[in-house]
Amino acid sequence: MHYIGLFPIILVAAVATCLLFRDRLKLTETSANRWYLGFSVVVFCIYFLLGWWKYGAFQFGLWDFGIYDSFLHNTAFGKGFMTDFRGGLYDHFSPAILILVPFYWLCDTPMHLVWFQSLAMAAGIPVMYLLAKKYLRNPELALVLAGMYALNPYYSRLVLYDFHSECMFPAVFLGGFLAWAYHKRRLAMVLWMGCYLMKEDFAIPLAGLGLYFLCRKTTWKYGAVLLAWSVVMTLFVLKVYFPLLSDTGYWHYGRYELFASTAGETWQNAWRMMGRICCPQSGTVLLTLLLPFALLPVLHGRMFLLVLLPTLGIQLASSADHQNLLVSHYSSALIGVVPLAALWGMRVLRRYAWKKHFFSLRNCRIAALFLLVLAGGYHITCCDLPLTRYYNYVHKWDSKYHFGLLSLPLRPAYYQAMLEQDARGAELQDVLKMIPAGSLIVCQNELGCPLLRTHRVRSMPGPAEGADHFLFSGALYSGYDEAGMLNWRVSNCARNPAYERVYFDKDILLFARKKDVSK
Repeated sequence: MHYIGLFPIILVAAVATCLLFRDRLKLTETSANRWYLGFSVVVFCIYFLLGWWKYGAFQFGLWDFGIYDSFLHNTAFGKGFMTDFRGGLYDHFSPAILILVPFYWLCDTPMHLVWFQSLAMAAGIPVMYLLAKKYLRNPELALVLAGMYALNPYYSRLVLYDFHSECMFPAVFLGGFLAWAYHKRRLAMVLWMGCYLMKEDFAIPLAGLGLYFLCRKTTWKYGAVLLAWSVVMTLFVLKVYFPLLSDTGYWHYGRYELFASTAGETWQNAWRMMGRICCPQSGTVLLTLLLPFALLPVLHGRMFLLVLLPTLGIQLASSADHQNLLVSHYSSALIGVVPLAALWGMRVLRRYAWKKHFFSLRNCRIAALFLLVLAGGYHITCCDLPLTRYYNYVHKWDSKYHFGLLSLPLRPAYYQAMLEQDARGAELQDVLKMIPAGSLIVCQNELGCPLLRTHRVRSMPGPAEGADHFLFSGALYSGYDEAGMLNWRVSNCARNPAYERVYFDKDILLFARKKDVSK
């Protein structure tokens, strides 16, 4: 979003606050408790139902929804521990997600991923509320911070795009602070250290948290443990788990090419990383994190510098463009860190307000209403719509994509697109029944998830050797696969005498090897 687009949101929030505020509107602790519980349930239901629809409309892809579903299915039924449909070990360190395996024993369905991701993210709402109420001793401000967590545009980016084990991080990370607030230090440490088991990327916020505690006389021992844990586990994953235990390389070294064969190349790589971190785009990304929380995280210097900025910095240092822009799951760590920093900033602001005699029940309610309206404004203008997928993001304002979940898209064509998507999904389900079980099918990223249990599935670009079927759909194409490669593959199938087109209706294409086609 352009910087100029931020000011109307703030102005509208201020005007709406003046219009909506009434002195007689009071929120007791009992009513606040009802509000946060009801809000948690509503948010869970909305995202679960949207996830349910997206799966039926083929809006979840083989990467990453199919990867998680296949390795959980394979693990549950002895078809290869943590191996996915690609035939190899899952390329991240995420043993925590194995808690879903028992659910696959009860009912072998990919819908477990949909409800679990919605529930895990929504679980952060009550944790955030209870944590804020404990520290601020004000149910209204606590409710606002919980609302800001759920209305954060990055929340919808994660929960509406496929499935990722990172969805567990915000609730568990914030839960560690809740346990800490009630002096349950051991439980807090277990929760924080357990975050590493969700994904190796969380070494950065854990190390930042270790530095934060290390700078305080009363908590330096806990900080040393967290810092040591993040270093030791990182070395274990990179030097033991992947090369020795898994007999495979770590895929994602290329995103952080710091060390090279010579000192000169290493310095060049370091400068490239610094260039990505310090470019103007980084300032814009930082603003998109801070403004939905009214810049509150900036008010607490140590939390901002030691925890928030390193967590953002590791994303900006990456050579992957979508990681630099915090697309979908790349914002997962920040979804937990930024609201925590906002709470710490709120404590600083409240302390200042006490000293300056600004703090009163009326002023507190005005501030709470303004913050909530502001969070709602950012949600409406910046959150993702259900049809938005990983590669649909644009760098300029586009009302087709940039009006959010709880808002009404400006273009009626969006609703027509949803209806067409639903119809295409139903049609494609019928086409999938034409493919014999056990055959090898190569298909677009969006099309293969329903086939994972009954067929051998490969995503584009292949390998295509020996494929029994090829499946394409223009209407369900989201941009994940390269368009030129897909067009080449369609043309190749059409010209190949070993294959024939067995289904073609509007934009769904199914090719089959001739010897497998029943005459």
